[in-house]
Amino acid sequence: MNGNSRNSQKKNDKNKIEAAAALAAKDEKYAFIELAGMFSPYISSLARSFDIPSGEYDDLCQIGMIALYKAVKTYETSRQSFTTYARVCIKNAMVSFVRDYYRKNKLDGGVSLDDLAGEYLPSDPGDTPEDRLLAGEFIKTIGAGISSLSEAERTALRLKLSGMGTAQISVMLGKDIKSVENTLFRARKKLRTFLGGKK
Repeated sequence: MNGNSRNSQKKNDKNKIEAAAALAAKDEKYAFIELAGMFSPYISSLARSFDIPSGEYDDLCQIGMIALYKAVKTYETSRQSFTTYARVCIKNAMVSFVRDYYRKNKLDGGVSLDDLAGEYLPSDPGDTPEDRLLAGEFIKTIGAGISSLSEAERTALRLKLSGMGTAQISVMLGKDIKSVENTLFRARKKLRTFLGGKK
């Protein structure tokens, strides 16, 4: 892929993220699922960069997803790009979680949390325990919706949200393209019905 193609792909990815974030801000739950899929590799990679017990990894990823949801709700288009804003929110939330973990367990971190924190963003005025609870409940609802899918539907949807095209998924799963399209259609329909969105 040449430089122009890479730049075009980056611009296309950025536009997809901005569009999904705008829809998610209007409480379109499926749009948030798409957005979560786009940010999932970043959240997973960042979670693994912290020196914490493996048992805390899932909790840390959950913190990242909640931070992404809160970023959707607090983002202002006059700020930097949504991607930049969301990444800072996610990183700060994870750093705060790990600091609290070390403090409660009287452990020394194996990484420099200040270096990982990067740019500091103050807490939003609406960042109350109630807001955090609502965000957590929202993420649980999303997770329950995904859990309602069959294993084949979850796998196809996960690959699609990771950026793979239908043809690539068909090769990966050893299924024909029409079968993959039908599986993705069923997954989207089930999620929209479960989450109360448009069918």
